[in-house]
Amino acid sequence: MSQYGISVREILKRTVIVEAESFEEAMQKVIAAVERDEIILEADDYEDREIVPSEYWDDGKVPDGEDVSFYYLVKEKNTSIKNAIFISVWDDGIRVPGKCKVNNNTKEVFDIELVNVGDIDLEILESEYVVIDGIEFPVSRYGEDDTEYWYL
Repeated sequence: MSQYGISVREILKRTVIVEAESFEEAMQKVIAAVERDEIILEADDYEDREIVPSEYWDDGKVPDGEDVSFYYLVKEKNTSIKNAIFISVWDDGIRVPGKCKVNNNTKEVFDIELVNVGDIDLEILESEYVVIDGIEFPVSRYGEDDTEYWYL
């Protein structure tokens, strides 16, 4: 896949009022104030943004093999975290579904929704699994009292 250098330029602008005998004198007073750090532009002075190909490479295309490690690298959105369904299977095959999230890189299951089952008497937990994109995966814990889950 190719790499491209894209420049983001943001313009900050603040209008100041200065008393002077002429335009030239007014400019000199403002330049002096900027140099003395009396006028420092901040985020509230935002005026405009321009996103263009970097001027360092033709049409922004970075030549293969060029060291660009010192530039910020825009990465794809993290798709390793997904929404899933956590299923607890209790005695007599009663299934209790709840929402959860899974990390496809680490296989961790987290943010498991607590489900109110009302008056249903659940005594024996038979199994637990998650459904990710329609596919069932068994889950496990290191110990009975452990609250961290992992899918297999």
